[in-house]
Amino acid sequence: MKRGIIYLASGGRSYLGELLTSFQSLRRFEPGLPVTVFSRFSVPGGLAHCDARPITSHEHPLKLKVLTLKESPYEETLFLDTDTTVRGSLSPIFDLLGSHDFAAANSHEADWSVQPARFVKMVKPRDYNTGVLLYRKSVPMLKFLEKWEKAVRAQNESDMWAGHNCDQFYFNKLVKEGALEACGVDFLELDNVICNARGAMLPEIKRIGRLAEVRILHHRTRVMKTRKLFYSVTDWSTIREIGIKAVNRVRG
Repeated sequence: MKRGIIYLASGGRSYLGELLTSFQSLRRFEPGLPVTVFSRFSVPGGLAHCDARPITSHEHPLKLKVLTLKESPYEETLFLDTDTTVRGSLSPIFDLLGSHDFAAANSHEADWSVQPARFVKMVKPRDYNTGVLLYRKSVPMLKFLEKWEKAVRAQNESDMWAGHNCDQFYFNKLVKEGALEACGVDFLELDNVICNARGAMLPEIKRIGRLAEVRILHHRTRVMKTRKLFYSVTDWSTIREIGIKAVNRVRG
């Protein structure tokens, strides 16, 4: 299969709630595009053109993204986090790949010392968000994935949580060290307004009149939060994750 989407639903069963919402938004614009879901949990049935693949690895959930990327069954793959909403056809995004091996969008810049984090500017140069990744299974890309996987696997799980020493941290560390160039990866920066618009960016996107351009919104919507809560009610792993986050906040 030439083109397809992959999702990873890991960490807790609650992420299936996000997945269903994202999948429904995808099907409004791409009714026939193949989808593969990697998960430790049973994926709800009846999802059109969707293949569920069980995860057997016992690695920490935050290490699973980089481990599943190379398992994509497609020549050209768009990886989407489960908290994404598709707002238009994805064909123009796939077309951007062209002859490139890999494409990702910049992170936005924010002041994380305050809660909630304060938006600073749209683009943080040479820093990327790994919630939306577009790539082909080329030799250079597979070499880079090997480096990324090795770095993530070596991380001590006790000092790893969302936003701290996770896959995105190591991705950007490798980029700054020149790993993309060393592997011969032909890399493309995606416009983060179109391909990976974060919730904190929306006021600025509206101000500059680009809201209609957003194809992939990367933001946990109210519907996602509601479904996530529904799926987490009896899920011990999610309850444990919430507890760890609470402890980390107290520790500062």
